[in-house]
Amino acid sequence: MKNSRVQASAIFKQGVMLAVEKANQSGFVAATRFTILADLMQIQCLYFDNTDLMKFTLPVGLHGTVTDLAAHLESKTSAYEGDSKEHFTIEFPTADDQDKFIQFFEMLSFRGARAYPTPDLYLGEPVIDKELCKEVSRFLHATLHSQHEAGWNRVR
Repeated sequence: MKNSRVQASAIFKQGVMLAVEKANQSGFVAATRFTILADLMQIQCLYFDNTDLMKFTLPVGLHGTVTDLAAHLESKTSAYEGDSKEHFTIEFPTADDQDKFIQFFEMLSFRGARAYPTPDLYLGEPVIDKELCKEVSRFLHATLHSQHEAGWNRVR
């Protein structure tokens, strides 16, 4: 299991870093931000074994993305400061509001518009690998934080 976790993690990280590099070269960061947002929300649902999760902790670098997407989708959300200055919490008041985000993320997948492939969090097993979930989540948070500090904070 450990070898497959290491391999899945490496493949995923390589895909994310290629997407980040492409976004930085083109200046079009929206697809990468949307994909990171989708993955962080999905990972939290899977990690907590709760697909009805209504509250998510996200990197502050996604705050503008969440705000813009909520406005575009006409989804109500509440956002407030998280545990640290690098995080914020988004909360959906209803399942319908959350579902608008989920439908948008599904549309990204169906249209092939994800910036990088989804992580293999099951590693061929019937249950989620929670250690891999934590590792992938930390990696996405760190990646987004570094890109936010490097200039993505000035691009909407």
